[in-house]
Amino acid sequence: MPPPALLSLYYMAFIILGAVLLWMPISHHGDIGLGEALFTSTSAVTVTGLVLFDTGATFTGFGQAVIATLIQLGGLGLMTFAVLLLGALGIPIGMPQRLILREDLNQTSLSNLSYIARMILIIAVACEALGAGLGLCPRIWLGRAVASGFPLDLSL
Repeated sequence: MPPPALLSLYYMAFIILGAVLLWMPISHHGDIGLGEALFTSTSAVTVTGLVLFDTGATFTGFGQAVIATLIQLGGLGLMTFAVLLLGALGIPIGMPQRLILREDLNQTSLSNLSYIARMILIIAVACEALGAGLGLCPRIWLGRAVASGFPLDLSL
């Protein structure tokens, strides 16, 4: 099977797995049909940002973790994760996996694919940590200041 077709099957498998996990009662509050779960899973893996429901209000912590994982898999690439996992386990990466990774990363050469995958992960984690730090730390500090009785006047 050609690498692009195999890569498409991997993405489809993760979309279906994500939909089944999101459809389970442990993943949501209320009533979510299989169609809505499939749409949400597809949107997460393809990183389109389309939603049918308020994610924070509709999905439980488990459902939100499934969505976050699907977004990470889609955003960074399934094969990037696979290569990093195989490398961490000490399993050599064969030629078929390298061909699929080359397609996933849109590269023309087979050289330095593991290095590129590592750099993608390092940069993504650094950007996410920086964004979380800049976005969450001020909210946490302000919340603690208000909770401790610190007078906070933001009026001009």
